[in-house]
Amino acid sequence: MLLLEVRTPYQPNTSVSATIAIPVRNGESFIAGAIESALGQTFKEFNVVVVDNASTDGTACIVSNYPSVEYVRYSEVVSMPESFNRAVQHSTGTYTRLLCADDRLHPACLEQSVHALLDHPTAVMCASDEIQVDGDGCRQAERPLAFHGLLGGERAKVRLLRRGNWIGGPSAVTVRTTALQGALFDPRYQCSFDLECWTRLLGAGDFIGVKGALYESTIHAGQATNRCMSGGFRNDWNLLRTQTARLSNSRRVSRYWVMRLRSGLERGFRRRESDC
Repeated sequence: MLLLEVRTPYQPNTSVSATIAIPVRNGESFIAGAIESALGQTFKEFNVVVVDNASTDGTACIVSNYPSVEYVRYSEVVSMPESFNRAVQHSTGTYTRLLCADDRLHPACLEQSVHALLDHPTAVMCASDEIQVDGDGCRQAERPLAFHGLLGGERAKVRLLRRGNWIGGPSAVTVRTTALQGALFDPRYQCSFDLECWTRLLGAGDFIGVKGALYESTIHAGQATNRCMSGGFRNDWNLLRTQTARLSNSRRVSRYWVMRLRSGLERGFRRRESDC
C-alpha cells in the first residue's frame, strides 16, 4: 500500500490559513529543528504537516514527539520533486510554506510573508533574504534577495531564466496554495524543479520580495542537492531551453532577450556542473 501511515494532530486547528509542509527522507539529524522552527511561528492560524518519503531511519520516532504535527508516511520512495508534490497536496491552508527537513524558519516568517501576500493580492508568491548555516548550525553567509518589493510576474520570470534561481529553493517561498497545487513540480527536472515551477507560477501572478532573512538553509555534505550529478543539470538545461523557446512567441519578450536568456542559462548550468 502506498500510503502507510497517517497521524493527525490531537487538537486539529479548525481555522487554518497557512500550512507549513515538510517533506522528509531519512532526516533524523535535522527534522526536530525544522519542526520546532515551524511550531515557533508568531503567526497563529497555521498547521504543520510532515510528509515522509519512506524513511528508514528514526524520523518517525522523532516526529512522534510533536503531537500537534500531522504526520503522513508513504511506503514507496519517489523522486525529490514528487516528494515535494506530496507535501503540497497535503496543504490545507490558504497559503503554503514548504520547508526542507534540514532548513529552519525565522519566527516571523509566516507572519511577514502572509501579510505581504495579503497586501498585494496580485502576487502569487513571496520570498525573502536567506541565511546559510553549516550542519552544526553555525552561520556561514547571508544571501540577500535580488529584488525587494512587488515585481510583475513576466519580469520576474525573465529574471529567473536570465540569471538563474535568484528567488531560492522550495524553503524560500510562501505561495498561494491554489496556485501551487495547480502548478506542482515537474518530476522530469532532476535538479532545477524549483526554478521551473517558479517560472510557471509567475505566469499566473506577481512576485513580492520581503526584506530581512526569514529562513535558514543548511549546507552540509548529505543534502539532496549535493547528490545531483552533472547529467542531471544537462537534462534540466535541455528542458529549460524549450521553456525559453516558448517565450519567443510572447510579445513582451523580444528575440534579443530570448538569446540572452538562453546564453545565461547555459552559463549558469555549466557553472553548476563544475561544482558537482
